[in-house]
Amino acid sequence: MYAPEPFAWRDQGALWRALQADGFGLLIGPGEPPLVSHLPFLAEPQASRLLCHVARENPQWRAIGNGAPVRCVFSGAHGYVSPTWYEKPDRAVPTWNYVAVHAIGTAKAVEDQDWLDDLVTRLSAEREGAEGWHPGMMRPAAYRAMLDAIVGIDIAVENLEGKRKLSQNRSPADQAHVAAALAASEWPGDHALAEEMAREQGQTA
Repeated sequence: MYAPEPFAWRDQGALWRALQADGFGLLIGPGEPPLVSHLPFLAEPQASRLLCHVARENPQWRAIGNGAPVRCVFSGAHGYVSPTWYEKPDRAVPTWNYVAVHAIGTAKAVEDQDWLDDLVTRLSAEREGAEGWHPGMMRPAAYRAMLDAIVGIDIAVENLEGKRKLSQNRSPADQAHVAAALAASEWPGDHALAEEMAREQGQTA
């Protein structure tokens, strides 16, 4: 990931927390051109692993096989930044602020049903909560058929890269003006970006 100073984000704990909070990203793996799947991920920071599954009909798991390099991309808050929000707008051009995390590692395909059952159970529990849906609510034969229709992907994460492009290269006044404009914006996602900027400014104050 291209992440020049002052946008580079290197705090590994924060990067794991960010991708956990997101939970949905791109699995980019081998192929020509590289195969890409949009997937929910289960993070295991202590083990430096990301777990997910794809449809058995998805060719990506066969390309991964017993081991292949992959990159998982998680996009956080992002939004357009107008030069009119700066103190000197005649000296700037429009840009885009954003937060992103890349996980780079080696993946392998997993067809074991017990492994898949554990993944599906944990993935759903993470979003459902104690009273929500769980596999036990399905007829056993239907659930086994569902597990037969998917293949797991187990990723050993070797490196996390992050970027927080939040106007850190601008003056404190410009940063405050951008955050205020985003907070007042009607574009979806701009409020989340304003919160990221406020958080960043609090860290650097």
